[in-house]
Amino acid sequence: MLCLPMLARGGRIDALSSMLGRMGLSLRAMSDRDHTCTGTLFRLSARKTLGVSEEEVVDTLEEAVHRLVDQERRLR
Repeated sequence: MLCLPMLARGGRIDALSSMLGRMGLSLRAMSDRDHTCTGTLFRLSARKTLGVSEEEVVDTLEEAVHRLVDQERRLR
């Protein structure tokens, strides 16, 4: 789970989701029990796991998290 308030407020989530999709990942907004988007909390997950080693999945997720955190920090 990632808290990305500046990226969300800046309207950059759609572009980031597209970039992450090309990496085989999915970025989805977290919602509460009423399925209302909380706005700043996101779940990052691997879309493809079959035929990919655990190490590859973890490496890809780590790379994506570092990119997202760097972009979030630059906007603060």
